[in-house]
Amino acid sequence: MTKNNTQINSLQYSGDWRSLRGPLSIRMTNDYLFRALLQRNKKVLKALICSLLHLEMQVLNEGNWVERSLCYLCREFDNLSRGEDYGEVRPVVHIGILDFTLFEDAPEFYATYWMMNEKSYRKYSDKLRLSVLDLNCIKEATEEDRRYKIDYWAGLFKSTTWEEIKMYAESDEYLQEAADTVYKLTQEEKIRQQCEAREDYYRRTAGRERLLRETQELVREKQSQLDEKQSQLEEKQSQLEEKQSQLDEKQSQLDEKQKQLNEQQAMLDRQSNTIERGIRILICSGKTYGESRGTVAQKLEEGYGLSPEQAEAYVEKYWREE
Repeated sequence: MTKNNTQINSLQYSGDWRSLRGPLSIRMTNDYLFRALLQRNKKVLKALICSLLHLEMQVLNEGNWVERSLCYLCREFDNLSRGEDYGEVRPVVHIGILDFTLFEDAPEFYATYWMMNEKSYRKYSDKLRLSVLDLNCIKEATEEDRRYKIDYWAGLFKSTTWEEIKMYAESDEYLQEAADTVYKLTQEEKIRQQCEAREDYYRRTAGRERLLRETQELVREKQSQLDEKQSQLEEKQSQLEEKQSQLDEKQSQLDEKQKQLNEQQAMLDRQSNTIERGIRILICSGKTYGESRGTVAQKLEEGYGLSPEQAEAYVEKYWREE
């Protein structure tokens, strides 16, 4: 048996919750206990919310409270019976008591929402109203909130010890009624089992959400690593492509130079062939007309700028031709 259950059993014997000390075995943020409190004690319900049609303690932020609250509100707004005039439709108020902050960028203790014109802010109707009480923003309570002791109700719901319960309950008879009813409810085995089942559900859900967040974070981390590697690969690919482009450009330049060299060589070859034919013709003509080899060689030296050795070599090459 746990320490908390031991406290409850000893309290059953004393019959007075005011003598309790230490942590609560079941907090009022347990939605089953919260609903049981308002169903069991209508005086507390009326003191908390007048003319309230819906009241819900939402502990887990499932990310869809705005949509859920609208569904609850609209579902109850359709409250006409067949044959009734539309003008007889009754106002509907939805109040959500949340153990999480609905809009993190604009935390507010107690907020009320209406349908209104987005330009002039004129209310479209007084018959639809959404209110949100954030138990985690008690410090944001306004003077009006404190005047109606909404901050005390929120403090009572968020209490974690019997000392806190007593502190809030001493300030108001309705808060004392709530504390009395909560104590009696936690003595009932069926209620306690249901509350413990809800607490177990919270733990399992929180565990799943934590595992989901950790998995999502791991996936995001892996994805970030993959993206970084992909970025590095793309950068390297870009560098390789740039180098390849530079190599292609250099190769193109080399090809162009080679083309020019080939053209120059071809031109030189053509010029060489032309000179060679001219030398051959001169040698053959000189031989035909009876000139001596020395005379022909001298003509080659003068006409083609050859050295004596080069001239003699050409004469030797072509002199013997018929």
